[in-house]
Amino acid sequence: VGPDDTFSLTIVGFHSSASFTCERIPLEREQVEAAFTAITAQENTLVERLLSWANGRDDVHLVGQRENTPASTRIPTIAFTVDGWTPEALCREMDPKGIAIRHGDFHSRRLIEDLGLAEGGGVVRVSMVHYNTLEEVDRLTRELDAVLDGGRGYEILWDDGDEGEVRAAHVRAAPTPARTARPPGMAPP
Repeated sequence: VGPDDTFSLTIVGFHSSASFTCERIPLEREQVEAAFTAITAQENTLVERLLSWANGRDDVHLVGQRENTPASTRIPTIAFTVDGWTPEALCREMDPKGIAIRHGDFHSRRLIEDLGLAEGGGVVRVSMVHYNTLEEVDRLTRELDAVLDGGRGYEILWDDGDEGEVRAAHVRAAPTPARTARPPGMAPP
């Protein structure tokens, strides 16, 4: 915004490491408002798709608003936890797939502690912006489904073979579900 309450867009073109051009294009307020309306609409579409996926899974627990209503002020940053997974383990599974989701407290340590999520490693966070596409969100949710439904993230500590006697911990992401018998003489916890 200029001193006379005008808007402008500055375009910088680099021609080589030593030369560039700079051009200011004046914009009308309506153009800026239209751009922000379009950005909001795109981000809402992305959020709604991801929230729909998360709300459809019993093992995913959203932190924050579960819906994106027209009056919502939700931004396209979604935090969640998943039963049986540490946030770090889930993010490590997604990294090799070229999907950048992150884990931790994101400089909100007190909030994460108050929510009782600190000991589990915080939350998983997906951050989207207007230049992300629905196809990218769909790829994210497909890959998350594949990982979560594939049984990874658990390390089976022992299995008595009796119904309900499997003890599991999500201490690390196991490459495959590892099932071992309890060592002789080891009592259940």
